[in-house]
Amino acid sequence: MRIVIIIVIMIGLSSCSKSQVPEDNSRPFPRDNSVGLRFINEAGDDASDIIKMKLTGTNTTFPDNSLEYYEMVSENYSYHCFIDGNEVPLTFKINGEGTPIESIVKVEISKRKTEKYKTFWLVVNSVYIIHNDINSDRLYEFDYRFRLPSLFGEQENSLKVVTKAKNLGKKIYEKVSFNGEEISHDNGNTFDIAISKM
Repeated sequence: MRIVIIIVIMIGLSSCSKSQVPEDNSRPFPRDNSVGLRFINEAGDDASDIIKMKLTGTNTTFPDNSLEYYEMVSENYSYHCFIDGNEVPLTFKINGEGTPIESIVKVEISKRKTEKYKTFWLVVNSVYIIHNDINSDRLYEFDYRFRLPSLFGEQENSLKVVTKAKNLGKKIYEKVSFNGEEISHDNGNTFDIAISKM
């Protein structure tokens, strides 16, 4: 009799604890929606070599294919990211309330030892606008606007990607365009941009 009572109590406690802790099988919040651009000239070489840069670090986790990090020295560049037409701020409050949340919006440049081209990462790591919807078929448009005078003169360029809410952070896009022209998106979140002589 005593054993039966103990078993009943244990079952009751177990069901209580399960009811108080909701199961969460959802994916981690996909705040990183960065894209990488490689600029290729007519000869098939790295067009970004004309931009003065300095090597700022090397990751040798894989010695045979180390990762080099670069920084532009004198390029008067700019970069902003917009989600559905709204510029991603460096700090914001959800619905204007609570603690300010930070966004990371910056350019990072890297190159693998075995790669021919540097990759310009247009980083956007933020929950701005997308914080309340990550599982639906709703479409979001990310507009990565940048200026690189050495390659494009003073014009502002625009890489736009359209993705479903449920694919945020997964590098799956419905449509990708550069300066209004659709481009291939078969290589995840990195894109080759052809640079013709100016």
